[in-house]
Amino acid sequence: MSQKRQLFGKNLPVKVLGFGTSFLVSFLMLIPVAQAISVKHQGSTCESIDRTPGWNARENAKKGDINWNVNGPDKYSRSVSGWFDKVSLSCGETVGLHLSGNGRDVTLKIYRMGYYNGALARLISTQVIHNVERESPAITTPAPDKTTHTTWPVSKTITIGPDFVMSWQAYNTWGGYSLYHGPNAKIYDPGRIVSFDRPYDRAGESNFTVNEAGIIQAAESMGLDLAYTTDNDLDANKTRITRSKTIVFGGHSEYWSTNMQNAIYSARDMGVNILFFGGNQAYWRTRLEKKGRSLSAWKSDPLDPYKIPN
Repeated sequence: MSQKRQLFGKNLPVKVLGFGTSFLVSFLMLIPVAQAISVKHQGSTCESIDRTPGWNARENAKKGDINWNVNGPDKYSRSVSGWFDKVSLSCGETVGLHLSGNGRDVTLKIYRMGYYNGALARLISTQVIHNVERESPAITTPAPDKTTHTTWPVSKTITIGPDFVMSWQAYNTWGGYSLYHGPNAKIYDPGRIVSFDRPYDRAGESNFTVNEAGIIQAAESMGLDLAYTTDNDLDANKTRITRSKTIVFGGHSEYWSTNMQNAIYSARDMGVNILFFGGNQAYWRTRLEKKGRSLSAWKSDPLDPYKIPN
């Protein structure tokens, strides 16, 4: 039951949107040959996860909760912001939640995204984090990198069930720079390396709801026994998808690393089907750096330290 971004709210709950058995810098949906891709089983909770045929239909028959949607006057409040220190995990592992607040308690709600008879999410967990203090502002490194990040301490360590994920850093301008813009969004002034060690801008859910939520909801409404993975996972392990029958890309999977591209090509050559539900796929070459905590995309910039001479 993968997770997804972000933290927000003027003394409101911090909601983490999640789905599937894993998700992403953009997500990939996997339709396995037999059943969902296995997760690492660590402890009794993980050992009890239902992955027998028909598990997704049984999951989506559970009661949903329409309150996951991040709308309302406080949608873009900066009173609470935060980020997770891992992009994707397996069942039983832990992740640190780094928060900056206003000294008050924060309610953390974790949802699994799916269909749930039209509710589109199920509430998994509610936790209270006490006295979340305001942390230091964002730090931006000098040009040409212009990497915006934070050094906030861990406010809460969370142990998860099925895989957990978040992403879309290329378009994230929180604190300063994305791969497109700097503080002045009206001019082209990109950062070349973006960090996962920061919150997402606005409420953090826009790329997910626009580019990914629809295909997730459609697939889960059909009860398909599928799984989810991320660009980061493919970069680290190209064999992750070879047991699948079909790989489905959501919208706008624009940034691919060489390892990710090789993983997709390898799966294709083994007879795995590939479906794209969006445009501008695999347009820019990227690199994951600092153990996957930063995403580098120099594009055509001649200052790229790894640029191959003509």
